[in-house]
Amino acid sequence: SAAPADPEPLDGWLRDDALPALLRLEMSVRGEPSDLSELGGCPARWCWTHWASGRQTTLVGRGRAVEVQRLRPDPRMARLRHFLTADEAAHIIALARASLRPSRVVNH
Repeated sequence: SAAPADPEPLDGWLRDDALPALLRLEMSVRGEPSDLSELGGCPARWCWTHWASGRQTTLVGRGRAVEVQRLRPDPRMARLRHFLTADEAAHIIALARASLRPSRVVNH
């Protein structure tokens, strides 16, 4: 039996500005983006892409959309939504629980 053919490279198949539009459409229908890194021959720029909308930028990669809202330019401060799932956050807290101590910072 013949070996399976290598997947055709996808680079050049889709205009760069079309990818964010397709991902936004997919997210509006499915609620989440696909993990394009699973495509054989996927261009690296498809694995992580972004678009801006007002004061917010959406970063999409590995099947997750992270919303970044810039809060301050100096010091640089931003709010990240959907950076971790609830399970991922709980896992990190569980790992650090033994090291957690009350803050010594007091706000008067």
